[in-house]
Amino acid sequence: MFAVNEAAQGVLHVQDALGVSFTLIQGKTRGLLIDTGYGLENVRAFADARADVPYDVILTHGHHDHILGAAYFDRVFLCADDREEYFLRSGQDQRRKISERAPQSGIPVPADYLVRPMPDPDPIPFPDRRGPFESLTADLGGLKAEILHVPGHTPGSVVVWLPERRLLLTGDNWNPCTWLWFPSSVSVDAWRANMLELLSLLPFEHVLCSHQPGVWKRQDLEDYLSWLSEDVLEAAPPADMGSDIPTRRAVWPSRGFEIVFDSSKRP
Repeated sequence: MFAVNEAAQGVLHVQDALGVSFTLIQGKTRGLLIDTGYGLENVRAFADARADVPYDVILTHGHHDHILGAAYFDRVFLCADDREEYFLRSGQDQRRKISERAPQSGIPVPADYLVRPMPDPDPIPFPDRRGPFESLTADLGGLKAEILHVPGHTPGSVVVWLPERRLLLTGDNWNPCTWLWFPSSVSVDAWRANMLELLSLLPFEHVLCSHQPGVWKRQDLEDYLSWLSEDVLEAAPPADMGSDIPTRRAVWPSRGFEIVFDSSKRP
């Protein structure tokens, strides 16, 4: 039930049955699989069938909808700052919720879904810096991929920049509806500063989001950050997210943009 969109040459953006996306990037000699989805379908078999070169698995952050497919692999990489999040979100409680939700959408649950072991992720090594961000550049053969540690949605969130494709993969650090209300999320103000810094550092023209199947334009992200002014944040009404976190939601209906954030982390 994977839905495939060729976002750029050598870049397949793939949506799984529950609607989250992962991305297979291929150069001439190496590849990267960015995220692994909910794990209800065999993402490794899918990627192996599509990949023409050996590839490594990079997880953009430690949340369940991006990591549970890692159980199909022996080795994955994750920013060390999200290690605790990874083990929390891949536990039995989270898997049970998914196994109850999936059949409601007609999606079968593998028999071993609740007990399938997860690999212990290797930390992404960050030998370099791009501005204030730790970074790692992978040469894939005619295509480079720069992985940048950009705290936001989680403290260990990473984004992936493909300069030859002028393409930025944001993970969950930006979606048209961005969530910054989790206990481990940075403040909305720190996140906004980091995203503006990315805009100043990287001359990307297109954006891939983890919860959108298609390609967005740089201008969409610029518009989003321009809309998200201090006045918009101050006026954002409370939002019930089913927790005791003082959550607020700002909405720009005409563009379909939203942000949900923890107001207690604001200065």
